[in-house]
Amino acid sequence: MQMPPDNRPLVIGITGNIGSGKSSVSALIREMGYSVISADEVAKSKLESPEAMLSLMARWGADVVSQGKPDRNKIASIVFNNPDELVFLNSLIHPLVLREFATEVDRSGDAIIFFEVPLLFEAKLNACFDYIILVTASPQLRFKRLMQRDSLDSDDIQKRIDSQIDDSHKLKQVDIIIDNNSTLDELRICTLRSIAQLQSLPHKKIIPFDQIG
Repeated sequence: MQMPPDNRPLVIGITGNIGSGKSSVSALIREMGYSVISADEVAKSKLESPEAMLSLMARWGADVVSQGKPDRNKIASIVFNNPDELVFLNSLIHPLVLREFATEVDRSGDAIIFFEVPLLFEAKLNACFDYIILVTASPQLRFKRLMQRDSLDSDDIQKRIDSQIDDSHKLKQVDIIIDNNSTLDELRICTLRSIAQLQSLPHKKIIPFDQIG
């Protein structure tokens, strides 16, 4: 069932591979007064629910929870080294995230609402958005940013990069591309231009988040 365009905001997806600068673009959009819902933040809150933590401990043992919260480093080391465990984690969290997304759309009174979704294509959520923004950066720059930001070793960084679909497979499936290979000022200009472009675009027929899968 598709969601009619009447009486709902324009639903925009922001995506891009790890280290591309999605969060920087989202921060700039928030500065403009728009609502940006982060899939990672929603997933984090859902992962900390008692039900989710019980499922994690049943699957991986009690030591994946530390001081009453999931140990994200341990979970990351498990899922990025075993595709089956990543499938398990996604099957646990994704439905909860999508229900929260649907609620955000339903209660939004804005003309446009943005969702930052790193795994938008991997989760096959294309049809849930009117338009999709892809943030890109060179592999070398992304690698450098991750080394500085996350203090990971090179093998861990490469595993995280390899777990995502390459940009080359996404370029023809998105509506707006924001290049983030330069300065923050250049990124701000590109983001402003993209928002201006979106304001003139019509709604499409999309599939509600809570009807995916």
